[in-house]
Amino acid sequence: MQCDTPACSMNATATVAPELRFLEGEARRLRAEHAGDPLTRLFIEIDYRIRALAHRIAARLLSLGGTGTSSR
Repeated sequence: MQCDTPACSMNATATVAPELRFLEGEARRLRAEHAGDPLTRLFIEIDYRIRALAHRIAARLLSLGGTGTSSR
């Protein structure tokens, strides 16, 4: 189902947020379990860098007034 109204998208965000919090918690738990493995630490660092870059890009797009999507 397409969600075009602000209220609909807010409801969709509200239902996704708890799942994202759960997944982030699981990711933190797994990182803590495998912090001693050098290869895992390398992948964790790469993951952090990619996430930080994605957040900076998204914040920049939002600050420019866009939503990050093209409406042609």
